[in-house]
This record gives sequence, structure tokens and C-alpha cells, in this order.
Amino acid sequence: MKNTNGKPPVRQKAIHGGKGAPSNCKNHNAEPGKKSGIQRMAQIYGAAIAMGALVFASCSYGLDDFFSRRYTTEERITSISASTQLATPSATKTASTVTFAALSDLHFGGTLDRGKGRVEEQFLAWLTEQKEAGTAPAFVLSLGDSADHGFGSEYEDYVAFTDKIDQILNDGNDAYTVYTVVGNHDLYNSGWGKWKEMVYPHISFYHFTTGTAQNNNQLSWYFLDSGSGSLGTNQYYALKDMMEADPLPKIISLHYPVYGDPAHLGGYFALQNYYETTMLLSLFSTERVRLVLDGHAHHYYHQDFGSYDEYNLPSVTASGQWALFTVDATDGSILKFQMIYAER
Repeated sequence: MKNTNGKPPVRQKAIHGGKGAPSNCKNHNAEPGKKSGIQRMAQIYGAAIAMGALVFASCSYGLDDFFSRRYTTEERITSISASTQLATPSATKTASTVTFAALSDLHFGGTLDRGKGRVEEQFLAWLTEQKEAGTAPAFVLSLGDSADHGFGSEYEDYVAFTDKIDQILNDGNDAYTVYTVVGNHDLYNSGWGKWKEMVYPHISFYHFTTGTAQNNNQLSWYFLDSGSGSLGTNQYYALKDMMEADPLPKIISLHYPVYGDPAHLGGYFALQNYYETTMLLSLFSTERVRLVLDGHAHHYYHQDFGSYDEYNLPSVTASGQWALFTVDATDGSILKFQMIYAER
């Protein structure tokens, strides 16, 4: 394993330019400004092929869920109450710092590894090494798209993976150490039902605190449901009310980036409701948020908002990378950040 401090290297793809047909190749039968019958047919066939490919691809994800969302955020989050608060992770109760690992977009059942091989075993081997060295993270954050098609078999693979993480970090004790957010791929083929049934903590909006009041080392951790590309009214105002009543420094995890890197496809893979994005950025800046973690774009970037930082993590399956953070347990400031590279 190679540990690299700071940002992962940026690789620029070479753009291979090339000329099309020579300038003297003209269609003498076409009128100026008009397309020939052959050109029109080529366009029609091209559009038909593209549409066919889109429909074919969407079939494996479920037509209803590919082109729309049968289960909206409002339907997934029908009530938000104290039941959304989880127990404090025991490893953090007396700690002056909190170290955690974060990974995103595993896409079990998909082919994002592009023939290079998946990296779950490398992650588990690295985690075991950290445990033996006494430097293991207290827990692991999984930032969505655990499944590729939302199939039950994909969730079985994901749960088997998280069970192994629990066993390593808890010395075989029966306790959860992986906190998962729901992603858009998790909802395909009516996958929400399987996610809710199989993935801990079986709800898509939740929170917990690390540390204890007695030790004056508490942080609040919020996990949001952005699987449909929006938080929705119920969730946003519940989050707002909770955060305004919560004086602790905060760390936020969700699937969709709040801020889209404009250099990456014009920020297309971020939350697309600009009003909601503006409201969230404002809320985070006033309510002691220190760190925002997300995935979805399969692309690394870091944005410094002054009072807090947003890290968008690449797909662990496609890139072979995951992140390791250490934060101050009293104020949530980032003390250490590393991208870990799997050898494959």
C-alpha cells in the first residue's frame, strides 16, 4: 500500500486531434445549407442507435427508476425524530482525536474496475495492518452507490464486506463500524426496499455524536439522503432545526456533492437544485460544519469554503483509492488527510 499525503496526483488526458475528410471532398448533390439524404439518414440511424443503447442500459437499472424515481426522498423520510440518533462509537469516548476511513461508490455488481480487479480485499488487508499497528480508524464512512443495480445479491455482497470490516475493527465483537449513505444507484430496480432491509442502520437520514460531554470532546456527525439528487423539504428543514439546536462542531456525509467542481463536466454531478444548494452552503457556514464528504462524481476534488472543507472522493472501485482523515475531537478541524492507493 502506498500512503500519499495531500491530494492525489492529477492525470491529464491527452486530447488527440485529427482532421476529418479532406477539404476537397464535397457533396455536390446537396444544396447549400441543406443536408443530403444520406446525411439525414445517418443522423436518424445515429440517434436511433444512441436511444437504443440508452434504453438497453436503462433496462438493467429498471426503466422507472432509471428515467425517474418512484420513491422520492419525501417518501423515504416520512418522519424524523430522536430515533434517527445512533449510539456513540465506543472507540471515540475518551479520544482527543478521531480517525476514520472514507470510501465511495463501490458499485457491487458493476464493472467499474475495468478489468483491473476490485479492491475490497486490499482495503481489508490495509485495515488489518492498521489494526495490528494500533493506528486503525475508529469507523468507516461509505458514501453511497454500494450497489450498482439495486439488486438484493449486490446488497448481500456489500453487507458481507461491511461485516468483515466490523470483525476487524471490533475484534470479532458484534458491533457496527460502517456508516452508509444511500446513493442514486442504490435506488435502481426498487432497491430502496433492499437497502432499508439489509444496510445498517436501515434508515437514510441519521446522526450520532463522538466523544462524551464529560470529556469535552464531542463532535456531531450527520448522514443525509441525497439519493434522488435532492434533500427534499422534510429533510432539509429537519436538518436545519437539528443543526441550529446543536452547538457542537459538525461533519456531514452524503452522496451527491453539494458544490460541483466546475472543471468536471460543468459541475453536472452535484445537487442540481441551486436554491437548495445555496441554502445548504449557507447553513453549513453558520452552524459550525467543519467537513463535508461526498462521492457520486467518481472524481476527486477539494473545496475550501473557509469555515469548512468539502472533499469529493473518487469511486474506490474505479480508482483503487480511499481516504483516511484525522480530526480534532473538540473542534472538528482536519489534522491529517491521506489518500490511500491500493496496489492492483
